[in-house]
Amino acid sequence: MVMCFIVGIILFAFRRKPSNSESGKISIQENQGFQLIDLSSGQVFSCYNNNYKIGRANSNDLILNARTISKIHAEINYNEDLHQFLIENFSDINPVKINGKNKNKTFLIEGNVIQIAQYKFKFLLK
Repeated sequence: MVMCFIVGIILFAFRRKPSNSESGKISIQENQGFQLIDLSSGQVFSCYNNNYKIGRANSNDLILNARTISKIHAEINYNEDLHQFLIENFSDINPVKINGKNKNKTFLIEGNVIQIAQYKFKFLLK
């Protein structure tokens, strides 16, 4: 009887599904998210969403009020397969700069400086 109980426990342990962290997959809810720190004011913007929109329109997560900024200027997305954040520029006129270089689409690493028009932000993982 005790032997059947022990065998049952062992079989149960091998049958359970691995959690997301055990299987190597991380969703945005499980990762730390990120912060954008305004380098001129020190203001901190935190994000835990899968996509973070930046632009002039009130519907954006980060609203930047300048005529040189598009309504939806850029978006930061979390790529679950690669476990990295990707920034994409949607403006045809004004570039998104990462560490001083124009980028249409690029992965971000901690410490990158993102510039959109006159605004500069430091990208940090939380």
